[in-house]
Amino acid sequence: MGDVSDKGVPAALFMARVISLIPQIAEPGAAPGKVMAILNRALEQGNDNCMFVTLFLGVLDLHRRELRFASAGHTPPLLLRGGVATELPQQTGPALGLAAACDYPENTLQLRPGDRLAIYTDGIDEAFNERSQMFGQERCRRQLERSLAEPVAEAGASMFE
Repeated sequence: MGDVSDKGVPAALFMARVISLIPQIAEPGAAPGKVMAILNRALEQGNDNCMFVTLFLGVLDLHRRELRFASAGHTPPLLLRGGVATELPQQTGPALGLAAACDYPENTLQLRPGDRLAIYTDGIDEAFNERSQMFGQERCRRQLERSLAEPVAEAGASMFE
């Protein structure tokens, strides 16, 4: 999950570059932090417009229910466990594309049956309604908690509503 700086065609092209580089760099079994560091070096080269992207990159082992992930300054995911949504603790590195030599620590999450993980951009919690009220982190957490009984697809749709 990523979020690029700026808007318009330059931002879209920068994100297209990110999307095309990830499969080239991420070999099966590659550590997310290592992939992130390589991606950062590639994006930093020739980045005269100083564009950047925040990114959450994870590898999920469905058999072991283990998520290995790295974050480049991205909004922390929310973990819904036992009916309570909390921000997922994580070590993070800086946004991608601004400096060449950066480290991206790897994090591990052991998922349990019934857990839900909401990985999103700030376009969700920073969205405004017709009354100019920001959705915010607290509402985001409460909505995730209210959606526990819903199938995942419906829970996602209700978050957008």
